[in-house]
Amino acid sequence: MKKPRTDTAGILVNNRINEIKSIVQSTNTPFRFGHVGTKDNPADCATRGINKDELRHHIWWNGPPIIHQLDTNISQFFTLPANCDSYDVSNTMATLTSTVDDLLDWNRQSDLKKTQRTVAYVLRFFKKIISRIRENLRNRILHNIPELQSESPQQFISAIEYENALNLIVRNHQKMYCGSHVQKMHGCLRLYADDRNVIRCKGRLGKADIPQEAREPIFISSKTKLAELIVRDAHLSYHCSTCQTMANVRQRFWMSRLRNLSKKVIKRCVACQKMNNLPYRYPDMEDLPETRVQRTKPFQH
Repeated sequence: MKKPRTDTAGILVNNRINEIKSIVQSTNTPFRFGHVGTKDNPADCATRGINKDELRHHIWWNGPPIIHQLDTNISQFFTLPANCDSYDVSNTMATLTSTVDDLLDWNRQSDLKKTQRTVAYVLRFFKKIISRIRENLRNRILHNIPELQSESPQQFISAIEYENALNLIVRNHQKMYCGSHVQKMHGCLRLYADDRNVIRCKGRLGKADIPQEAREPIFISSKTKLAELIVRDAHLSYHCSTCQTMANVRQRFWMSRLRNLSKKVIKRCVACQKMNNLPYRYPDMEDLPETRVQRTKPFQH
């Protein structure tokens, strides 16, 4: 019998082994610990059953042959090994992986529209400086950031710039957080990348009379700050309820556990809490009058 390793046996097994050893040492009685295999265990025939022909020459009558051996080396079979440290030898492999840095510090972002405006101004700045760099470097930047190729007015941020900023934010978000999600949900959601390299979900609404963004929504990881800002922006439109907030989000985006996230955002909305969590409840309404709930003949009243 071999003693299990202390690092893999667990606390319960190690405590029982130490307790057995302490009891054996305190009694000063010779003990032998060993393991009897299935083929040498006479009790198996009583528990598992055996026919009469096999029972005639079974070890049930005289025991296994090992107990009749008088060799002195048999004592080594019953020796319980002492504690010894064992180590696992494993092969390790070092690989180089490319990491994607986050575009924004999301701990400082609390509004989606403001975040889009900030990114739009950054894109404007890049448009001015890429004309002064080398052509090969400029082409690589334009290939990675196609939003820089669109024209923009000189004064205010346009709707196109807001949309380009959102595409850039979403694309960076998907590179950071959606790697494992895309592999797990590729089959059920039919994910694909559009012409701007934004991952979308292709469901069964391809023939529906709804906008293209609702038929193929953008895939967003749920447990992220961007998902929370998207749900918050959808809720702030008239401070919608949970179902209406989910409907607003699904017009453009798809994320898992949307209902839980919507409830979480609404619970943190200060305006909604002030309106809904009143100090006193309204009294229960009385029953409607008989004239409104009972059938009557014409001109009865």
